[in-house]
Amino acid sequence: MTGRPEMLNLGRRNNAGFTLVELMIVVAIIGILAAIAIPNFLVYRTKAKQAEAKIQLKAIHTSEMAYFGENNRFTDKLWDLEWEPKTECTYRYTAGADFKGRANPGGLPMNNAAPAADSRNFTAVAYANIDGDSAVDTWQVSKDYSITNVYDDVTEKAAAGP
Repeated sequence: MTGRPEMLNLGRRNNAGFTLVELMIVVAIIGILAAIAIPNFLVYRTKAKQAEAKIQLKAIHTSEMAYFGENNRFTDKLWDLEWEPKTECTYRYTAGADFKGRANPGGLPMNNAAPAADSRNFTAVAYANIDGDSAVDTWQVSKDYSITNVYDDVTEKAAAGP
């Protein structure tokens, strides 16, 4: 063929790049993916923070049981247990008399969880504001090793009663 070069393109433009419509489609797809991914990310981040409370309360439980074995009573002082959070923590911890961990998160402290200890039982509490609102996430552990989410900061619901 010895035709002119314009005729060989058959009406196609020779410009490099993307059209505005193509770019808008890509932006829309990214927006949809972000709308799906971000809430899931926030849920997993919250679960990770709550896992810290469970791990630390298990450690407090272990320390309380060891203290009971040596002293034939439980204590309401984390200081007596020689327990410290192993890492920088999100939650504030108490067994009644003293506090360890994060500073007071504000809001309703401990959501009616009652940390205490006597010769037969103990209850330790972990609480924190994990999502920035006025509600406070509250967990507790007792002698029978039951770890309970007294108040869930994310769903803002109290634990169901027995």
